[in-house]
Amino acid sequence: MMPQPIAAPESGATQPKIASTTPSAKTASPSIMQVMERFDQSGIKWKKWLQRFENAVEVSGVSKVVKPKVLLHCIGAKAYDELTDLVAPAKPESMQYNELAEILTKHFEPERLEMVELWAFRSRTQQNEESIKDYVQALLHMANDCGFGDHIQKAVRNQFVFGIRNEKARLRLLQEKQLTLEKAKEIAMGMEAVEEEEKKSKVLGKNKKFETTINFPLVNMYSSWKQAIDKFIDDLLNAMSDYYEKNNGVALDCSYNIEGNNLYLTIEPKKVDGKKKPGNSLRAIAYK
Repeated sequence: MMPQPIAAPESGATQPKIASTTPSAKTASPSIMQVMERFDQSGIKWKKWLQRFENAVEVSGVSKVVKPKVLLHCIGAKAYDELTDLVAPAKPESMQYNELAEILTKHFEPERLEMVELWAFRSRTQQNEESIKDYVQALLHMANDCGFGDHIQKAVRNQFVFGIRNEKARLRLLQEKQLTLEKAKEIAMGMEAVEEEEKKSKVLGKNKKFETTINFPLVNMYSSWKQAIDKFIDDLLNAMSDYYEKNNGVALDCSYNIEGNNLYLTIEPKKVDGKKKPGNSLRAIAYK
């Protein structure tokens, strides 16, 4: 039997449609408009927000045709109002995406004077009540505008050491070989924790008993920096004993022991003639 020819479709007949797997602008655009946060001038920097927008546009499959309109929507009402003033008498809707991005970038994040930014960075020191963590984060933020390139970690490490408020910590860091920013931050945070505990110890009064926890990151530290840690703890205990004797008329017996990742610190008034003077007893356990 001869195969029958396939008949051509009749004129005007409806052809079946094949579903496209490529996201269209109409289906993709609403999702990015819903999930992309509006540009907040008091929060994220413009260039970082624009990069987030570019990423969202790419994964959402927004076409080049509607991309300018999506941008105008996502920048928010305040930024759109400023943009209309910048481009008047032209309308933002008549402009291409690259034009809009360039105008907005020049307006919200104009090119900075590198030497001015570098001066501000070199002058930045740790402020009163500013934690080590916050100080490092502030330096990293400022360093982005200084043109350090691949040397940004080293530049931040140097300024961190020069500007840290704790002089003992600075001297300790200056003695460290092959010091990285992360290592400097870890050492300084450990010494900061002990310094905070020293401040707490100054409230010792008579006829009170204290038990506290010290946040002291000893993991992988003590074996490498035993001499420096021992000296710092000894200086701390001697200072506490002198302070207590000055205010309470009796010296302190201070001792400590490090086992594994724990620091055990015991402080109590000295015994006189075999009897312990009335006063305080403190046992602190530090751990990571």
